[in-house]
Amino acid sequence: MIAITAVVGAGLSGCLPGANQANINQGEMCEVDSIDFAANQAACAEGEKVLWAPNRWGNEQAPVMFAALYCDHRFTVVTTDGAVSCIYKPATKTIQGFINENSK
Repeated sequence: MIAITAVVGAGLSGCLPGANQANINQGEMCEVDSIDFAANQAACAEGEKVLWAPNRWGNEQAPVMFAALYCDHRFTVVTTDGAVSCIYKPATKTIQGFINENSK
């Protein structure tokens, strides 16, 4: 029973309040309207809040794609049909080719 408790406790450590929040900056927010990696990297710093609100619309999957590429999923991710708000943490550069190919 003790071993199971230790494994479950270690597995849920990211869900506990205060988990890895040293680099989170709730006082700063960047606002972007693109899914382009370079543009978002220039506008946002990892750990700050990001609001993605595109100027044009037409793809219902876009909020989920943005969240997958730019949100730290250890924290709350808020999505609507036309916007995403979350803690900014860009995906690895292996995703960059996907973004550049699909944002043209």
